[in-house]
Amino acid sequence: DFIKEQAQLIRIWGHECTRVFHDRLINNEDRTWFFEAVAVKTKEHFNVDWANSIAPKGGKPLIYGNFIDPTQLVEQRVYDELNDMTKLKEVMENYLNDYNNMSSKKMNLVLFLNAIEHVARISRVLCQPLGNA
Repeated sequence: DFIKEQAQLIRIWGHECTRVFHDRLINNEDRTWFFEAVAVKTKEHFNVDWANSIAPKGGKPLIYGNFIDPTQLVEQRVYDELNDMTKLKEVMENYLNDYNNMSSKKMNLVLFLNAIEHVARISRVLCQPLGNA
């Protein structure tokens, strides 16, 4: 119901491959091999050039999540690509402020892009059945 275009399907496939495989790799050589393999398989199975057609431009990361709209019930949230980095940072900071307002132990965090990516990854794991991080 939510994926309308081939590019959306390929991006979420690439994202899930990255989360399942790339996140476990321990050196740059293996990480480079992984992205080359994704590009080859994208061309082979979808006849699309990953770097020119699918991959985010300008070094932007591929981030997915279901937490961008905190007003929605958790059961109704859609796991979708999060393109707007400004909105993503704002939402993350709002969640952090909510936590700090409710907790006696405040977290004074700087939410730079890499930290936001990690929070999105943790959220993905926790939302899966029997998910734990």
